[in-house]
Amino acid sequence: MGEDAATSIVIDELVITLQDQHPDVRAGACLALAQMGTKAATTVVIDQLVAMLQDPYVDVRRSACSALASMGENAAASIVIDKLVITLQDQHPDVRADACQALERMGRAAAITVVIDRLVTMLQDPYVDVRQSACRALGSMGEDAATSIVIDELVITLQDQHPDVRAEACIALAQMGRKAATTVVIDQLVTMLQDPYVDVRQSACRALASMGENAATSIVIDELVITLRDEHPNVRADACQALERMGRAAAITVVIDRLVTMLQDSYVHVRQSACTALASMGENAATNAVNDEHVIRLQDENPDVRADACQTLERMGRTAATTVVIDRLVTMLQDPYVDVRQSACRALASMGENAATNAVIDELVTTLLDQDSNVRADACLALVQ
Repeated sequence: MGEDAATSIVIDELVITLQDQHPDVRAGACLALAQMGTKAATTVVIDQLVAMLQDPYVDVRRSACSALASMGENAAASIVIDKLVITLQDQHPDVRADACQALERMGRAAAITVVIDRLVTMLQDPYVDVRQSACRALGSMGEDAATSIVIDELVITLQDQHPDVRAEACIALAQMGRKAATTVVIDQLVTMLQDPYVDVRQSACRALASMGENAATSIVIDELVITLRDEHPNVRADACQALERMGRAAAITVVIDRLVTMLQDSYVHVRQSACTALASMGENAATNAVNDEHVIRLQDENPDVRADACQTLERMGRTAATTVVIDRLVTMLQDPYVDVRQSACRALASMGENAATNAVIDELVTTLLDQDSNVRADACLALVQ
């Protein structure tokens, strides 16, 4: 029933049940409160859950952590945080991991020195799940946890023997964004683009993406171009997204040429990501080859790719305003998908007077009668450009 059952009477009875003589009942009461989430986050409940972090039974301690986690920032009182820091040293690894997860859900509200210092220590825990959970907790605190000590320890964790931990360390650095964009971090992330595990390579791409232009060195860009050929489509898509976030700083010939090739990738989301990456480079990517390939993508079988191709041409504006491009965009004003028709209107609008032929104007006037109000609005805007 979750939150639907979170009446004051039910909550009061569950608080009493938290003191039941049988550990399974106590654990069950914790889990019931966890399902009620923030609605159960009263002072009485939180105080009782904190007391249960010292319960002699592992399952009860774990369930108490889960209940506090479900309450997120609502439970992030100093007393709760202090007790969770103690619980991070629990003898049972599952309890330590669950305590990390509770702090993760509290996020920046728990980003105090004593918590961060303890989580850093836990990056060396002998249990994989604990190390993963510590990474996630640090990541949830974002820039608030991005001290030089934390970043240095996460760099070490990038070399963890377990791939899931390496991936989580990448994600933590990604959540810290530009503050983590040191030379040492970037160099290590570049190395991880060759990791044997897909999830690690993906996470490394995402971390580099989060750093944007700060990571746009020639070495990084060269390695991302290689990664665009990765055997796994998700890695290729994430490499595109990293280049997208670098924008014009990555708009060099070798990158543009490779992205153009990827517009023919067999996977839809890779083609979309390639379109978006080229769009981020704007006029810098408006070569004849790019224009020609986008004309082909305007006929892609997938409507999302067609819409993204329109958006790329929109970002290129007047530099993409060739007769072939304009003619194709006019045809797309009749596309069966609303998003595609909208995107076609916007692309034509971005070309201004360069697209103001009689044929274009006539089609835009017809589009003013489109069944979708958003398409009609975009057609109006295109006509007044």
